[in-house]
Amino acid sequence: MVDSGKPLIPGPYRVLKEIKSYRNRVFLCEDEQSWKKLAIKEQKGVFTSANELVSCCLFTRLCHLIHPNVMRMYRVECDAEDNAFLVAEFVKGKRADLLIHGTGFPAVIPEDFAFTPGLDLKKLTILRDVAAALDYIHRCGVLHLDVKPSNVIV
Repeated sequence: MVDSGKPLIPGPYRVLKEIKSYRNRVFLCEDEQSWKKLAIKEQKGVFTSANELVSCCLFTRLCHLIHPNVMRMYRVECDAEDNAFLVAEFVKGKRADLLIHGTGFPAVIPEDFAFTPGLDLKKLTILRDVAAALDYIHRCGVLHLDVKPSNVIV
């Protein structure tokens, strides 16, 4: 739902701006009660109904994940048209895919790859953090199923 170009998200949220995303629309919002910045992702067509998502055991598990390398999920809001809005922590940073294509990170390691201190250390640190996050969520019984650079914030 859109009003003057901004979506009507159910709940006490004020939309500040739309954040670039591949598939679904994601908005930087402010919670009008706590003044926290939040990322709210509009989910359309994934579930047969938004109420199905609310009662979904997986979403309940997602809200209980607490790890320094995992974006915190808070709740889901539903509108009258049965659209779901996933309310999550806003993580400031850049998507890893933009770093790969924007700053010279090779998408594929070339044959003549040589260790360059600094840049390679940064890549290894990102890889270590992603592996730690995946290890944690897997031990909690959650599979990500969409691990890719555009889903990693650095």
